[in-house]
Amino acid sequence: MYTSRQIRYAIERYQEILSVVEFSTSHFQPQNHVDNKNGMAEALCIISDIDLAFKVLTARQRLVVSLIKQGYAPSDVSHKLNLSLATIKFHMSSAVYRIVDYLNN
Repeated sequence: MYTSRQIRYAIERYQEILSVVEFSTSHFQPQNHVDNKNGMAEALCIISDIDLAFKVLTARQRLVVSLIKQGYAPSDVSHKLNLSLATIKFHMSSAVYRIVDYLNN
């Protein structure tokens, strides 16, 4: 089961997580490093699950989450979309709630 905190963190750090997973899987063949392998598998699972859950989001929520996933700060998204920061935070919170609900049910 995912929590809102886990999903929000993964969305905000999506590019970092993806980069680490891609780098680790392409450069290392860990042997007897079960913890490292499990951590990578968990990281890959959460970003895959977030991508899978995109279908339950509204178009605006998908746009906001996509920009956050690309590394934009909420204030940058606000300027880019010409929306208030409060509106961006609302869309992000609503998206996180929908993703958690979808993944946990």
